[in-house]
Amino acid sequence: MAFSWSACGSPLPNDARIDSPVETAPLGESLPAPLYSIEAVPQEHRFGVGNDVYESYGELKVWSGELEGKSDIVPWSGSWLPAKSDWLFSGPQSPLSIWDLWMVRMNPSSSRSQMSATAWERADWTGNPGALSWEGSCDAWAIASLYESEPTKRLQMDSGLSFSVGAQKAILVKDWELTEGKRIFGTPYRGGREGVWGDPNPASLHRFLLSEMMDQGRPVILDKDPGTPVWNTPIFQAELALEDDPNNPHVMHVHAWLKGVDPLFGDPNEVGAHISVIELRYRLEGQRGEDGSLQVMAGFWETDRALGIDSVEFHPDFLVGLPPKWEVVNHSSRNPGIQPAAVEALRLKAQLSVRSP
Repeated sequence: MAFSWSACGSPLPNDARIDSPVETAPLGESLPAPLYSIEAVPQEHRFGVGNDVYESYGELKVWSGELEGKSDIVPWSGSWLPAKSDWLFSGPQSPLSIWDLWMVRMNPSSSRSQMSATAWERADWTGNPGALSWEGSCDAWAIASLYESEPTKRLQMDSGLSFSVGAQKAILVKDWELTEGKRIFGTPYRGGREGVWGDPNPASLHRFLLSEMMDQGRPVILDKDPGTPVWNTPIFQAELALEDDPNNPHVMHVHAWLKGVDPLFGDPNEVGAHISVIELRYRLEGQRGEDGSLQVMAGFWETDRALGIDSVEFHPDFLVGLPPKWEVVNHSSRNPGIQPAAVEALRLKAQLSVRSP
């Protein structure tokens, strides 16, 4: 899928942001690059103090060339548990019905006091037939697909019960509904055509990718839909091609390819990853250094009609950084019938493990 964006109104021409030099250089010497005028740039395009990515990761300096960042962990596709579906708890073979039976057989003495995961989920679901088609738990699926190893076969329990691949994935996704330590950058778009439509600033995306993927080799999560629907997408590889603008020393154009994984929209028992590529075009603006670098002060989504990329209209909506690496990540289900200790027992039975992306 290709992504692009434009701020409301027409952007200022590039030369409107350059203070032209009036002096000439002595023979044999060159003048420093003219100063970049940030005052003429609308606030939403600026990258500096007050920007959440800038405050967390610091300034951004770039050079022309190509960069690549890749995580060792490839996420897996699984059900995003759409809010309109009752597959999770409806019927005796539903994932949570099997889960409740297993809980009773594991702890028969506590069966009366134990909360039924099926009953809680059904009560929580009441009214959800009117939910929007995109609503669900893609945020929990996205982070679970990074931290959990993938179930690949049916799990037969000693009690005679069995969990399908889809049921195992569903339990793991539920176990990551509440996750501590995630960092969200950008403001989710909630309608209208003002302000946050262009969020995040592409300079923010670039700085975020440099730190998380290029420097640390960590995957990230982003909402790939700039509109009101939310599609959290785990990204495990990024490639960036930076090219100087031939006519403006204050501009660098970027072509980005972000490789991620989509959830399952069909059979929840499918194994593997549905790979998708998000292609973006944007420009970075700022002050040129004597070493050829660009000190980035602003970012603008761009349209490349020749390639069919319109990042002005289609670009990520917000960015999600994972909790600090190697730290224990506290996470749990909203459903009190799905307790962390029981999920760990399921992992052990299925020979699954928690990873450290």
